[in-house]
Amino acid sequence: MRLAPTHAIDACADILPFPLLVEKIMFQATSRLETLPKLHPLEQHIRRAATRYISHYRSPAHKMLHAFGTCPIDFDTIVP
Repeated sequence: MRLAPTHAIDACADILPFPLLVEKIMFQATSRLETLPKLHPLEQHIRRAATRYISHYRSPAHKMLHAFGTCPIDFDTIVP
């Protein structure tokens, strides 16, 4: 398999390229953080980090929440 085209093999195996895989995992984590219930201890911190983008000492939550341009207010609550 030394001469096999690795891009074609990855496409056949349904494997995403690494940058897209990282972006997919980051988006999943961000959407989970943004949909936390109001009673969750992290909800207030996530809401505050999503509304403000500070210039110094950013936490990973700041970077993640602002990477996709979404806000926790954009999500609707569905009551079963």
